Amino acid sequence: MATENAENGSETATESVLEMHRADGQPTPAIDANLPTKEGEREREGELEDKPHSPVAKDMPRKVVYLYAVANAILVSNLYYCQPILDVLKVYFGVSTGQIGSVPALTQIGYSVGLAFIVPLGDLLPRRNIVLGLTLACIAATVGLSFSSLFPLFQILSFLIGVLTVSVQILIPSVADLSPPDKFGRNMGIIVTGIMAGLLLSRVYSGAVAGALGWQAVYWIAAGLQALVVAALWVYLPQLEIKIAKSEGQTYLGLLWSCVVLFYRHPIIRQSSLMACLCFFSFFVFWTNVTYHLSGEPFNYSSSIVGLVGLSGAAAIPFGPVIGFLTDRIGAFHTVLVGELLIALAWLLASTAGSVSIVGIFIAGFIIEMAVQMQQVPNQKRIFDLDPKARSRINSLYMLIAYAGSAAGSAFGAQVFVRWGWRGSYSLGFAAVGTAMMLWVVGGKDAVGGEWRRWVRRRIRWGKEGEGSEAARSQEQAILHT
Repeated sequence: MATENAENGSETATESVLEMHRADGQPTPAIDANLPTKEGEREREGELEDKPHSPVAKDMPRKVVYLYAVANAILVSNLYYCQPILDVLKVYFGVSTGQIGSVPALTQIGYSVGLAFIVPLGDLLPRRNIVLGLTLACIAATVGLSFSSLFPLFQILSFLIGVLTVSVQILIPSVADLSPPDKFGRNMGIIVTGIMAGLLLSRVYSGAVAGALGWQAVYWIAAGLQALVVAALWVYLPQLEIKIAKSEGQTYLGLLWSCVVLFYRHPIIRQSSLMACLCFFSFFVFWTNVTYHLSGEPFNYSSSIVGLVGLSGAAAIPFGPVIGFLTDRIGAFHTVLVGELLIALAWLLASTAGSVSIVGIFIAGFIIEMAVQMQQVPNQKRIFDLDPKARSRINSLYMLIAYAGSAAGSAFGAQVFVRWGWRGSYSLGFAAVGTAMMLWVVGGKDAVGGEWRRWVRRRIRWGKEGEGSEAARSQEQAILHT
């Protein structure tokens, strides 16, 4: 009787410790690895994915999630307002085509600089203050654009707007902090939906407003929308405590150096970032070259018809929450593969039906837009799970590499089309996403090929011992637990 009571007391104590472990969100390897529970055994065998440890236990209210999505849509639009009105700006400033082309290039360069040198500050300073400060500065720069009469000043302000727009990437780690593990995918799916909506709809808005009210009105209205974002975030963006600075004596230069350390310390960051880079490369090759493809033989469509193809991508925007739900249900690692397979499917349609019919291009555009979201959400879930205190730095690394893929896809895609046409374009797209799938297979869930090596060793051992033998099964189980 005494023994039974002791065992019951031990089980109760074990459950209490596990509850404390889950509540405070701090990993306790001794408990997870050694306690005789089914959950501990599955974790030792690698059957469960690591779960993020959010400092906030309660889920974000749904209205706040949608507010963040709208805020991200408005803020990210700053990067793309100039693109549809380049011809208007060229006439206004009296510059050449090459000179006016420097405006979007400077904006993108500024964004890259912000990703590298500002986003990591989210792990050193309160993110709320950074986001609000950057947005207020961006409002001032946006108003300055509308008053610019000198082209060099317009170029400088365009660069600054790119730098300041990285407030979007500082908000995203806050969503990870505010989301419990089982709701992260859903919340991030909604946020990514907002970003994709801003990317697509900003061009439509800019062209329409410039045609009706003049190009200056584009920036006046944009400044007003950003002011509304500041007011909303002032109320709903919480002040999360950042513990890394004082506890570790971290400086800004040390923070930047730690980004390099994180990149080499965590194989999952390298794997996820490179897969995202390749998928974004393939994505931008598609959207860059589909314009040339539909404008030439055998289609010869006008620019207005070609522009409607972008609506196929817009149709995929509402699927963000569904993708987030899928990430929460089947796991981030497997959702990434689904996204990569869908990108390959989109290129298959584009290379077959899309070579002779615009309908094939419409369907391919819808699929590839949804597929990119399907790899973006789970990839960010995987990297944010690694270290809750370093989420801003990890996001900086991830987005910097992914963004490089976007720029390279636009640049190299156009060159490939000029030389090899549509056939070269879809060959390049297939090659990029195929390489991403190879990284998924070879790296495996742990990103160092542990599962792949175990699978190969198991096949070799079975071949030696005989597939049906008891010895082979025993050795397989031993290998799986190494």
